[in-house]
This record gives sequence, structure tokens and C-alpha cells, in this order.
Amino acid sequence: MTQPPTKPVAEDGKAVIAVRGLTKVYQMGDLAVSALRGVDLDIWTGEMVAIMGPSGSGKTTLMNMIGC
Repeated sequence: MTQPPTKPVAEDGKAVIAVRGLTKVYQMGDLAVSALRGVDLDIWTGEMVAIMGPSGSGKTTLMNMIGC
């Protein structure tokens, strides 16, 4: 019987990138537009991650906020 894959872990046991509850709201006149609502994200050493979604879903906003 094979073992399920284990999550890669950095040497210190922490994610390389860890985000909890990330929210971004843009003000457009009187209208508040939520670009991100409560995003949680962990990226571990050795992982390959793709940020995907339709146009306007907040991909670029997420990347800018985490410093990419």
C-alpha cells in the first residue's frame, strides 16, 4: 500500500509564504469593490503554484500584495 504524498515543509517547519484573511477593497466613487475577500494561502518549499482565474478575479492584486 502506498503512502499519501506529504506536504513539503521548510527546514523551520514554516511556509515560505503564508497569508491569512487577506482582503483588498477598492473605492470607485461611492462603490466599494472587493478584489480579495479572506484569502488564505500557504506556499511551501519545493511547491509549484499556479494562480489561475477569470479576468478580474484578483490574481494580480494578490500577487502585488504578497510582493511578487
